[in-house]
Amino acid sequence: MWKEMSKKEADKEYKKLIASNFTPSLRDNEFDEKLRTGIWELHEETLREMDISEGSKWGYKYDYAFGLKLFDFLQRGEFFLPIHLAASTGVWRFLSVNIMPDIVHRRWGDSPVRFYLQPNRIWLKTLWWYSFLSWQGDVESTKATLELNSTDTIVQLVERAGANGYRVDMSRELMKQFGRLLKEENIDREETFRKVMKLNTARTRSVEPGLIEGGTESYVRDLIEYVKK
Repeated sequence: MWKEMSKKEADKEYKKLIASNFTPSLRDNEFDEKLRTGIWELHEETLREMDISEGSKWGYKYDYAFGLKLFDFLQRGEFFLPIHLAASTGVWRFLSVNIMPDIVHRRWGDSPVRFYLQPNRIWLKTLWWYSFLSWQGDVESTKATLELNSTDTIVQLVERAGANGYRVDMSRELMKQFGRLLKEENIDREETFRKVMKLNTARTRSVEPGLIEGGTESYVRDLIEYVKK
């Protein structure tokens, strides 16, 4: 029941959204209705748990908490989103434009880039991939790993896929070690993570993290230690 929406279709629907003040346009089926209801409940849970008011400005605090709930929700039951569909921009256009446009609009305003226009900037898509690449086995463990990061961390992690795509094990180990580092030391979080990601991009052109002595854990530790010098 997942729909993949083309850019042309999304462009047409987005114009309708503007006219309707970003009111959802669900298909006449139970799947869309239950999907929206489930995600809306996650949204409300996030506001309550993170003590965020509807009238306040949402930022990273909302993004990472809601993103983790969304990722977990889409890993089970009838709304299971397999990896090949999560990699499809069309699915995220459908979720953003048809199912949850009011939430996307509340976060980003009238921003076609965040709804459907630019694949690596579609907000719901970036939240899912940020959670996937940071996953530590369950929501609470991952939440503890990500809580001190920022919106720039999402950008750096999700947009630096590399020539051969994401190295999932390496990304998860990086987020685990970086999360611990932030709790232990007074560092410039954004600048340090940006340097780590740039260094990783350069090194993985000639090195496979899992094949070095000590494996991925050692590779990530060396990255962070080098940047901290």
